[in-house]
Amino acid sequence: MRRLLVVTLLALAPLAASAKTTAELAAKLSDPKGAQAALEELIAKKQEAVPALIGEAMEAKDIEARGWAIAGLAEIGGADAEKTLVKLTDDAKAPMLVRTWAAAGRINMAKSLDEIAALASLAQTYPAVNRPLTMKVTALAAGGKMSAETLLSLAVTNPSLQQILAEPIMNVGIDPLVEVMAHSTNTKNGDLRQQAAAYLGAIAGRQGKAGNELVGDAVAKVYKFDPNAKDVPWAGGPLYVPNIGWDKPFATKLTRTLVAWHVWCGEKGREADQKKLHHNLNSYNLAVLVGYQFPGWGTENADWLPIWGKAVGKKETAKILEEQGLENNPKYKKVLDSL
Repeated sequence: MRRLLVVTLLALAPLAASAKTTAELAAKLSDPKGAQAALEELIAKKQEAVPALIGEAMEAKDIEARGWAIAGLAEIGGADAEKTLVKLTDDAKAPMLVRTWAAAGRINMAKSLDEIAALASLAQTYPAVNRPLTMKVTALAAGGKMSAETLLSLAVTNPSLQQILAEPIMNVGIDPLVEVMAHSTNTKNGDLRQQAAAYLGAIAGRQGKAGNELVGDAVAKVYKFDPNAKDVPWAGGPLYVPNIGWDKPFATKLTRTLVAWHVWCGEKGREADQKKLHHNLNSYNLAVLVGYQFPGWGTENADWLPIWGKAVGKKETAKILEEQGLENNPKYKKVLDSL
């Protein structure tokens, strides 16, 4: 009987501990040894604990108790908790540490990247919140499985988030960014194609030779020439090629594709697209790698087939013409004869 009584009392012990009022638990937030356990119990009480936590956050004499209370409010959330954290963040009379904790708490409460975007400016006043801001953005971006285009749009429209979003954007991978670079038609939020190309360059630079090869291969594939195409791969926007460490094989493969499209566009009377190709082929770095003559800046277009052909030879140049059925065209026969 005595043993049964002891077991019963032990079983009831946790219940007795958790039966403390919110006021009693809040008072323990100033106790370094008991603060964490008290906060956990307060959080478990959810909205019931909010008034007591607000009291501690606003008026506690112990600054650490205010910090614990702010953490509890951020964890429980709700309109009253948010209102309190906003008030503390804007309270010029409050200690800077308390204001910083409140700013971090508001970031922790955010449930979407749109909410984070509205809070991003807090990092300018409270630099210490950059870390929780970065962690929150990364978690929301990963958990929401947001597309490369959505993340790029958010970065472009919220300059304060650009640095923080860099990692989530690069983490979406090469292929999704290549798709945005080649096919995005979203012009409301700036030139997303250009932004995607820049991030591809950053990925390649970070990963070195392997990154250059992976990005280079993906770019060559997305712009692959198709003689039966009804439109160019970059239709609907500008043509970009990322600035990466191209080696000669990849540079030759890329320029071969661009020259083929240049011939195709010429036959279709698509001068605007020829100019886009020209600006990408008219690259000093690509010219040096492949070995063709760099026309130089200031020109709007050039006859790229013979320019490229002199570097790679008659055989490779003829293949471009053959796949388009132009090998017997007198104009192009003259080009081949000149090589």
